[in-house]
Amino acid sequence: MSGKFLLGGLPMKKPKKEYTIGEWVTNWLENYAQPSRKDSTMKIYRDALRRLYLEYPDVMQRRLTDLTALEFESMLNSLIDKYAKSTLRHMRILMNQSYKAAKKAGITFANPIQGTELPKNAREKEITPLTAEEQSAFEAHLSVLPLIDDYALRILLLTGLRRDELRLLQWIDWNQKNRILTIRTSKTVAGIRQLPLIPEVQSMLCILHVRSAHRPDDYIISQHDGNPVCKTHFRHICNKVARAAGLRHITPHMLRHTFATRLIEKGADPKSVSLLLGHTTVQFTLQHYVHPDFEYLQRQVYKISLQHRA
Repeated sequence: MSGKFLLGGLPMKKPKKEYTIGEWVTNWLENYAQPSRKDSTMKIYRDALRRLYLEYPDVMQRRLTDLTALEFESMLNSLIDKYAKSTLRHMRILMNQSYKAAKKAGITFANPIQGTELPKNAREKEITPLTAEEQSAFEAHLSVLPLIDDYALRILLLTGLRRDELRLLQWIDWNQKNRILTIRTSKTVAGIRQLPLIPEVQSMLCILHVRSAHRPDDYIISQHDGNPVCKTHFRHICNKVARAAGLRHITPHMLRHTFATRLIEKGADPKSVSLLLGHTTVQFTLQHYVHPDFEYLQRQVYKISLQHRA
């Protein structure tokens, strides 16, 4: 293949000029990354590229071969007060993948992004749970959804399941007699667990079970063809309910945080909450999932005041 070389199995003409950083990353993203990546991933990459152009327009106009690892780490460090750690991670992934492709294609001899690290003091994206008032409004407007979607979001609120844990649940995972859900598909080993079900969740599962074709390997929350709903489905219906209720943007993961926060507010011990959520450590649960509101904190302070008066 004279005058051409392969990039990820795709023929690509040898460049007649040196690429700038911005030109190459854009070229790689739109012409070579897109065919093999999901739309949701492409959206994240494009957003990362937009932010890099916004924050460092001069750098993006420099030659592809000019960027150093130290300089890129310095760029990320300068953004820690403006962007969450996940956003910085997406920027790094985009740059690393595009430089990796450039090296493979012979456009550059090195990948300066490989081996770079995210800033250690970068802040994690904060997920705030629903307040008690928001939760009441959210639940009151679940009726805008079909019954199966209504129940799906209620189950997320009342079990703290991760989106994919609920999405991939099958009827074989439900022990109807003992009121137990077995989570077999989870992002962590600690996530493989058994959940005791409160009567409300048990009742919803019974109704869904009667209404659906229920072979043991059928998915509990499924599409019309029997396959599990897509990964964005719960996010979409959360947004629909939030808009109907006049609430802020709400995600399925916020429902998980809401579950944990309500448990702590009602006096559940952190170890139990951690086990129910499928976390590896109690410290992780307390650091990332417990968000008591101001009224709850006031009530705790008043308890101390009452104890002193007794």
